[in-house]
Amino acid sequence: MTKLRPQDVLKAALLAGGAEGLATKGLFCFLGEEQACATALVLACFEPTQTVVEEATRAFLMLGAERRTAAAPAPLTPILFNPSSVSTPIR
Repeated sequence: MTKLRPQDVLKAALLAGGAEGLATKGLFCFLGEEQACATALVLACFEPTQTVVEEATRAFLMLGAERRTAAAPAPLTPILFNPSSVSTPIR
């Protein structure tokens, strides 16, 4: 019994049906967007086969490359300005 790495499974899915194939879309759903995108980037950057590189790049861009901005967390305590507490002594 052999355990395949996620990039091996994605490579097989890309070769079988391309970036728009059901196997590729199913794998993106199964792995989750972050893991699937990371796997696609591994193939796009390190795979010697040009066809796989192109399909992995397409899969990354089509199925998971949404730009997101993280909301800044609110401070736990309110920030208050207090001019009497300064680090430099006032003369």
